[in-house]
Amino acid sequence: MSTAYLLGVLALTIGWIIFSGSRLKWSPLFSLLSAALLFGLLTAMPANELLEALMQGFGQLIGNIGLVIVLGSVLGALLEDSGSVQRLGQSLVSARSRRPALGLALLGMLLGIPVFCDSGFIILIGLAKSMAATTATALPTMSLSLAGGLYTTHTLVPPTPGPVAAAGNLGASSVLGLVMLLGLVVAVPVALAVYAFAQWRGPALRFDESKAMHDSTVAGGSATRALVLIVLPVVLIAAGSTFELLHVTFAGV
Repeated sequence: MSTAYLLGVLALTIGWIIFSGSRLKWSPLFSLLSAALLFGLLTAMPANELLEALMQGFGQLIGNIGLVIVLGSVLGALLEDSGSVQRLGQSLVSARSRRPALGLALLGMLLGIPVFCDSGFIILIGLAKSMAATTATALPTMSLSLAGGLYTTHTLVPPTPGPVAAAGNLGASSVLGLVMLLGLVVAVPVALAVYAFAQWRGPALRFDESKAMHDSTVAGGSATRALVLIVLPVVLIAAGSTFELLHVTFAGV
């Protein structure tokens, strides 16, 4: 098969993942599984070899990073259910801030690492509405800034499941600290670009505020506990990557 054909099949596969997830609302698992089957069939891979490759790849991936994904998901659930995320948000973002939307974007980047981005948005939208009213800032500006911060780190920075799984596929599960650093290098400017766009277009957007989602946050929780739960896995991942680097460096000494 020619390189052009394989690139075309790859582009079609990526397009299918985007379409099935955004338009058909399929679960990411089924989108990725069907995309893998589509790629294998279009490249004339025998059915038995295709199924064997899928099972082997999935097994290796889960073996390498399954525990990290499970623990990361548990951490996010603890933060959501305890109400600590909302309390931390109130502590870190002041309604008297001169740039409240920027504060929400930075808060979203911090909380997007351990908390699923959609859950984080639902949890913090009440805070965004309150700050928008207090600072006379357009609510679309606040919500876009919050979403930009949440989604960038959630999709690029471990220990969220997506980046961890990507690192496992690339054979980089032993250097998650480096993956985290590179993810932040990309996430920070993207989140700031979303914030700039929100500042520009947010005031011009119109919607029925009576239909805006209500705050569903559980009251209470400890901001200190939430901060510890966010920082601890980052420190452990960084320490693990540092020890791995030292081991590789001094292995031959």
